[in-house]
Amino acid sequence: MRMPVLLALCLSPLVAAAEGTLTATVVHADFSQAPEVRLLVRVLDEAFGTDQESIVSKCPVAREPGERLAPNSCLEVSIDEGSGPQQPIYQTLLAKPERASDPIYLELVYRTQLQPHHDDFYSRPTARLRVETNGFYNWNAEMPLALPQNVMALGGISALVLGDADALLNAAYRERQRQLSDEAGTALRQAQRNWIAMRDAECKPYGEDQPYSVFGEFSYDCMVRLTLDRARQLAVVRGDQS
Repeated sequence: MRMPVLLALCLSPLVAAAEGTLTATVVHADFSQAPEVRLLVRVLDEAFGTDQESIVSKCPVAREPGERLAPNSCLEVSIDEGSGPQQPIYQTLLAKPERASDPIYLELVYRTQLQPHHDDFYSRPTARLRVETNGFYNWNAEMPLALPQNVMALGGISALVLGDADALLNAAYRERQRQLSDEAGTALRQAQRNWIAMRDAECKPYGEDQPYSVFGEFSYDCMVRLTLDRARQLAVVRGDQS
């Protein structure tokens, strides 16, 4: 019987003063280069309001696609597959959040002790994720969660982060539409189309050949930043919605 992976994340002294309840989710897991496994992890701080500074605001962030930082450059991470905890080989903060309500995306690389069933196939591996900071724990720490297997091309993890950010935006958009009248919903639909055009023009003004925004940041970083900003706006805006 396959032992579930236990992934524990604890705040390092760099951010130990922060308080709040975190929830960690494995968005993708790439076993194609096993025994080295790459995880894309989303961490949410659910205790602070949108105006609070993110707990990782002072953490180093990847300066270019594919850059890998030290094992505990931002969060202290231990990974336990049943044979004892181990540190990841690399940890990279992929998109630096500005506010506490913004998702934190981490790339983790570690050496798995699991064996494939045959060839390179891993049969639906699961993980228990435990997140701890200042005595607060994630509510789903004891629930085995799936490790969605996906081969990540070199630099392709940025596209996966953007895909997850888009999913969060779509959820916020659908919830906002549900609250609006037909007339207001039609107006929001057109506004959202205009916003998408603006985002793409700002983040990808030179097409795919030059992956930089009008401000010089990487296009994927720009896309993630604006997408999460828009998701936050749709989620928190208040007013007469009838």
